[in-house]
Amino acid sequence: MKNFLDLSAEDKHTFITEAAARRGLSSVIIEKDFWVCLALEKLFQSSFGQYLTFKGGTSLSKVYGLIERFSEDIDLTLDKKFINSFGNSTSLRPNKISKQSKKVIRENLLPELQKMLTEYGECAISDYDEQTILFHYQSVIGDNHDYIQKHVRIELGARGEREPNVKKTITPYLAEILPEIFENKAPLINVTALVAERTFWEKATILHSIAHQPSDKPINERMSRHYHDLYMLSKNTNLLNSALQNTELLQQVVSHKKEYFKESWDWYGNAKTGTFTLIPPDHHLKDLETDYEKTQIMLFEDDPISYDKLISTLKKLEKNINSAK
Repeated sequence: MKNFLDLSAEDKHTFITEAAARRGLSSVIIEKDFWVCLALEKLFQSSFGQYLTFKGGTSLSKVYGLIERFSEDIDLTLDKKFINSFGNSTSLRPNKISKQSKKVIRENLLPELQKMLTEYGECAISDYDEQTILFHYQSVIGDNHDYIQKHVRIELGARGEREPNVKKTITPYLAEILPEIFENKAPLINVTALVAERTFWEKATILHSIAHQPSDKPINERMSRHYHDLYMLSKNTNLLNSALQNTELLQQVVSHKKEYFKESWDWYGNAKTGTFTLIPPDHHLKDLETDYEKTQIMLFEDDPISYDKLISTLKKLEKNINSAK
């Protein structure tokens, strides 16, 4: 990573734009991916590293190569017992865990991460979420895009589940496309990642929850990415079969969300094979389509799937889930 970091701003810009041209991607994406990888490297090298599990869409892209979408945020779960050790607490209640997490992230993790990244940008707690750190990196790309912001969101917390997980390595797109920058030795960044089968059910239950939310509640922005991710996961036959054969893992995900991420509407009881729902009501489909159109800049596919095909494929997946045993 240092090879690139030591370059002048002009040289960085040259390499980023060259890599973007070769890969057919936006320079903003190539640049941000590098900073996402650097942030992950520093997080797992920190004193918190052994207590972190990397999850979510970015893990599906960077760790497993299962989705062809740039996922710009880092989603990490902290070990509950480790968080509690800072305050000599043994409580696993969601509100207690969240309160302690906010304190530890602000007072302990943030200063350590800022020290590790101080040459490259500034870290700060998000104004909207005290468990999210924003890493404002030093961009050399003048282009702007409304959907891709020039900071890395590091979403943390201890309410999530860390198991089952595996040890993996990731590398920046820059190193894959232009290995000569790194003297043909691609940097391998060590991470601990949630297994893809668990993330499959995490994503599926997000869609199930949306399908059951109150009719007057709009679908939040950027939610269409979860539909695209689940579509991509369903295309991997080995992963799909493994997930469908492990419906016990589905119930573990549902139980965990009910305990630690309880929503005001009830979708938990029918989040099981036979009554599982992936497709939202008709009145939400148009808003979802509009949101999906905005995500196209993030997709790496040569021929991104149409919204109609996305929905029709997920309808088939819904049937497969409901026929699983």
